[in-house]
Amino acid sequence: MSTSILDPELGVADAGFEEAETAVRPDALTISKLSTAELLMVWGLRHWVACLKARTDPGPLLLEGFAKAKIREAVRPFDQILTLTLTGASAPRDVRCPGCAGVGDAEWDFLDAIALSQIDRRFDLRKSVGNWLYPAAARQVCGLFLELAPVMRAQNLIVFPRRLVGMTTERGFGWIPGQARSRKSLH
Repeated sequence: MSTSILDPELGVADAGFEEAETAVRPDALTISKLSTAELLMVWGLRHWVACLKARTDPGPLLLEGFAKAKIREAVRPFDQILTLTLTGASAPRDVRCPGCAGVGDAEWDFLDAIALSQIDRRFDLRKSVGNWLYPAAARQVCGLFLELAPVMRAQNLIVFPRRLVGMTTERGFGWIPGQARSRKSLH
């Protein structure tokens, strides 16, 4: 029987255990429970989409916000990831409005991809990104996530994988991207 120790405030499972049976599912977490790194990425996603809907350039807003976090050089890969997702997604993506308290599927997928990039889990990253992008776009986006991750890590903006499930690998336990899904948004 597998168990997990979980910080209910963060929703992060102890990597030494197989499965989070008592875990707080990521979709039960609100935006107020996210880390600074997660909040910054969700903020960027939501405002990028809001700018797109308003037919304005998200670049200046992203530059200003990311510069405050000292990751100005993250704007280019971030913008390219979202542009490729816009054109290469295999299904509609759930990015919430800037004021929404919940976190959408696309937002969790993006956070998972950053987390996997930061711990250099390239196979799992490719699998995760391949769940929501067509193969050609997925190949490009993986490289961009691997470019984004060290910029964030250099400023101690670490995104921890929250959707930990019991996948045994040759090095112990790992992640199966895309397991916990949030409810669809009407935004």
